[in-house]
Amino acid sequence: MKSTFMTGICITSADVLLTHFSHEAFEKCTLPPVFLEPGIRQDQIMKLFQRRQGHLAIVKDPKTQTNLDIVTMEDVLVSLVADIFDEHGN
Repeated sequence: MKSTFMTGICITSADVLLTHFSHEAFEKCTLPPVFLEPGIRQDQIMKLFQRRQGHLAIVKDPKTQTNLDIVTMEDVLVSLVADIFDEHGN
């Protein structure tokens, strides 16, 4: 008997999920987006990720409401670790 293993999944659209799940089920497994203003400190971003139980945020210009970038928890952690190494001269 041949074994089948799922190695990953890529979802390109909410429509893909909605073809297999009800709208209500889909809403239960989604979180509202987290928006940040440019210039927010890394420690504040980490606290926001913890509070919102997420690891991705959209940076939005407060004046134009234009989406500028995406920040992930990994981005913040890599930056913090680099800062620690720089402080100690490594």
